[in-house]
Amino acid sequence: MRLAMENKVFDLNEIKKIYDSLGQIPPIIDKVNKSDANFVQRLKDENRQVISDWINKDDVATHKMSWATEDNHVVVYPNVQEIDGRLEDFSRPPYDKWAGYRNAVQRGDTIHMTP
Repeated sequence: MRLAMENKVFDLNEIKKIYDSLGQIPPIIDKVNKSDANFVQRLKDENRQVISDWINKDDVATHKMSWATEDNHVVVYPNVQEIDGRLEDFSRPPYDKWAGYRNAVQRGDTIHMTP
């Protein structure tokens, strides 16, 4: 995963193809692919919505993934979330730094991983 990110390969399907070509799929990719979380379904959608990044208006954002630890496991969640059919960036003001986490947990838009 680190190698994919270092080479600016962020598309989940592309990362999966790379691992498939090596004859292996890491457990994290398998778990993400099997998830029904909204953010995962949006990751798989080649025509997914984008919004302007609030820090750099020339860039776009689709997910802004993050993670937190909770009861001996990791919770993976998006800061950009689909709310009522539109994208909302919980990493921008006036939201606090945990707004995306709280909203994702409340909506079930998370994946729980064990270390």
